[in-house]
Amino acid sequence: MRAPLLTAGAVAAGSVLLLAADPNTPGHYPTCPTKLVSGLDCPFCGGLRCTRSLLTGDLSGAFDHNALVAVLAPFAVIAWLVWAWSRWTGRPMPLSSPRPAVQRALFVGAIIAMLVWTVYRNVPAGAYFASELWVG
Repeated sequence: MRAPLLTAGAVAAGSVLLLAADPNTPGHYPTCPTKLVSGLDCPFCGGLRCTRSLLTGDLSGAFDHNALVAVLAPFAVIAWLVWAWSRWTGRPMPLSSPRPAVQRALFVGAIIAMLVWTVYRNVPAGAYFASELWVG
């Protein structure tokens, strides 16, 4: 249980930091390097502000800052719960060792999804999903 508990502790510490130092206030966190160099939003731009919104129960704000992170957050919690349960019970994690072809397909699918999300939020049709962070 050491690894799941250490992970939970790190997430809790990061959550406390996000609640103490609001990422919506300029100067608390560095600007995303992709946004700084290119002016474009990467797939995770707005992720800190999204996470803070989720921590404070503001689902609308979370989706406004980064819908991808807002959608993936519950899956991350579920994955941690499954991991912790498997460590607690000593049972292997479900789907812990899929075939290499399945692993490859999941990896390629995740990369494609992030690329599509990145392009969509940087074109006029997806302007609502832009991070709203201006670098000037």
